[in-house]
Amino acid sequence: QYLVPSLKRFCSNFIEENVQYFNIIELITIARSMMILKLEKVCTEFIANNLDEFLEDEQFKQLVLDDAQHIQSRQETDTIDIIDDVRYYLSVSKHFTVDSLRFKYQQIDIFLNSLGFDI
Repeated sequence: QYLVPSLKRFCSNFIEENVQYFNIIELITIARSMMILKLEKVCTEFIANNLDEFLEDEQFKQLVLDDAQHIQSRQETDTIDIIDDVRYYLSVSKHFTVDSLRFKYQQIDIFLNSLGFDI
């Protein structure tokens, strides 16, 4: 019982350092269910930095749809968690110019439109 938090932290740290070798969508789902915020952050940053790859990924599409279903009564200000987080990590990343960032945001909008969401 007392070792479980330490083991959870150890495993999380190992995974964070080797995130590229894991299924990111499965990891983010596990991180959320176990409330491991740092691991969720690392996964979301990985998605943001490899966005082109994930916009074509069926598991990512399903994650977006699942997050959208968690929105109770839809309002103009409601947002999809994973999309907001990805946009945030794109905006703070040093990897993108203003133009490439704008292009990434457009890609996200096109992706959301393809899933039937109004932008």
